[in-house]
Amino acid sequence: MSALNDLKKAPNIITIARGVSVFVIVPLWIKDCREMAFIITTLAYLSDFFDGWIARKFNGVTQIGKVIDPIADKILFYPIIFILFSDEVSIWIIITLFLLDMISTALRGFLGGGSNKFGQWKTGFHVIALALLGVNGIELFKKFFNLYYVELIDKYFGSCKLVCVANFALKISIMMALISLSIRFYQNRDVLIDEIS
Repeated sequence: MSALNDLKKAPNIITIARGVSVFVIVPLWIKDCREMAFIITTLAYLSDFFDGWIARKFNGVTQIGKVIDPIADKILFYPIIFILFSDEVSIWIIITLFLLDMISTALRGFLGGGSNKFGQWKTGFHVIALALLGVNGIELFKKFFNLYYVELIDKYFGSCKLVCVANFALKISIMMALISLSIRFYQNRDVLIDEIS
């Protein structure tokens, strides 16, 4: 019974660890321990899948978990993209994503409910963009990636290669966020109209 209770608590502990990991990732990247920062970032994003899976599998879904999970995602994503990659990513992309995420978080807090598929895809494109930017910032990875995929990237994105693909992924992320918000507004239009009127 104790082991089962521990498993029920594990998702929230994993979620908190994911958010806190940014305080390790950013300094490691700045101090040029980029491979280790990349590995920790990868593990942090993998934990986003596992905390949800454990919570559903062992009946450990909690209200606090529903609140802290999207917050942990944002705590992980925005400091990394803004502090480490603001030279590579257009500032309007970062600001737009941030504002859309704040609106989405506020609506989820007000209306309840979880994320929809488009919200999950948005996060998926965040991860793709961070992975590409991370690969671009690590010389060993960049050489390997450019060696095998340079022709494909040149064909579709020209000379800026990985950074252009990352920016493109983030633009798709903005579209996913807008669709996700539109769905949430539409599904809850009666509640929102009642609140406004």
